[in-house]
Amino acid sequence: MAKLTLEEKRRQSIYRQLYGKQSSSPVKVEEVSKPQTPTNQISLNQKASPIQKTQAIDSKYLKNDLQKVLMLSTAAIAIQLLLFFAQRNHLINFY
Repeated sequence: MAKLTLEEKRRQSIYRQLYGKQSSSPVKVEEVSKPQTPTNQISLNQKASPIQKTQAIDSKYLKNDLQKVLMLSTAAIAIQLLLFFAQRNHLINFY
């Protein structure tokens, strides 16, 4: 089995992340020469667009998750403050 270059390993990793693991056959990586002209750079950027879409979706989920965490932590702190002041003013007893 031939050794894989770092770039080929990265491509395989990205392919597995996007499409999941296939059957037991190894993933074949196409040879891509380094971009010489701006047209080659455009074609390489178009191939990377699914990754950019995935990152955009992930950031949307991250934003929603952070909003939920912020709302729940704010509610928990508010409940703790209400209980503290209620106990301090002898409105409730815990013993």
